[in-house]
Amino acid sequence: MGVKRMSRGSLIKSVMAAALALAVAAPVAQAADLGGRTSYKDEPDYGPPRYLWTGFYAGLQAGYGWSDAYLFNGGGVYASPEPDGFIGGGTLGYNFQSGQVVWGIETDLSYSDIKGSFGVSSADIDWLWTLRGRVGLDMNGWMPYFTGGLAMADVGARDNIGSGSDTITGWTIGGGLEVKLDRAWSIKGEYLYVDLDDSFRLSGPGNARATVEDLHIVRGGINYKF
Repeated sequence: MGVKRMSRGSLIKSVMAAALALAVAAPVAQAADLGGRTSYKDEPDYGPPRYLWTGFYAGLQAGYGWSDAYLFNGGGVYASPEPDGFIGGGTLGYNFQSGQVVWGIETDLSYSDIKGSFGVSSADIDWLWTLRGRVGLDMNGWMPYFTGGLAMADVGARDNIGSGSDTITGWTIGGGLEVKLDRAWSIKGEYLYVDLDDSFRLSGPGNARATVEDLHIVRGGINYKF
């Protein structure tokens, strides 16, 4: 007698039945295990509620960035690369919470592979540092927020005659959504606009200069609150 193959519908039903059995059995087994142990109401108080945001945190973030860049001289703009690429690094911050309102300070330092070319000319961003304030609203572990502050980046540009780079200071503003996974871990999605509108000189003859400006960043991150 041959082996009867299980249909897809039967397989799905079997998996669902097994999952339901496990879901029912787990609490029963846990209750049995607690029979000789102290009840939850007798356990010590471990502190603030699960979704309290107050405290120091650290994390990682990564995403995609794009910007405008211009190389120009006395005759006007002669090249306009459009740099884009990966950006990511580490984050440190501290939050305070009063009721639903959460505010704090956050800093991050990111490696950047944002670069682009236009003919024989090119421009890039090597790293980005920000120091920002954050204000958000806790909605049972979901926190939409606004952020803004200081930004600093190492930018560079080059053509077939010369090159140059500089550390530019500007400002940034943006917003995002951070979601608590448990007492310590959270994940976030964030958008930042970074203004770095300051020119720097390129080496070589003439008076060629460049700017790398209007940086946009979309990124995700994960944080751990201590």
